[in-house]
Amino acid sequence: MIRYEDIHHIAFVAADLQQGMEEVGEVYGVEWTTPRHLELPVRDSRGDRNLKLSVVYSRQGPLFLEVLQAVPDSIWALTPGSHLHHIGVHVDDVNAEI
Repeated sequence: MIRYEDIHHIAFVAADLQQGMEEVGEVYGVEWTTPRHLELPVRDSRGDRNLKLSVVYSRQGPLFLEVLQAVPDSIWALTPGSHLHHIGVHVDDVNAEI
């Protein structure tokens, strides 16, 4: 069971990180930390690969807001409709939760 107090962040995916920051920031009245640009190892249906990901978190929180720049052909791809991507939750033991 997920408890509200364990929710760390709510993530949105955006075609453009800066534009996503502006839009989400305006709607929710938040300011942002410095964006991070990461290269992450990923295993998916296309095999093992490294993907470049740009991400930023709100300064306000918890509950934090996160904006991710879309990465085509990945789990971070932009999809039609809602751009809500995931809810990040803290757990004591990841293996026990899987």
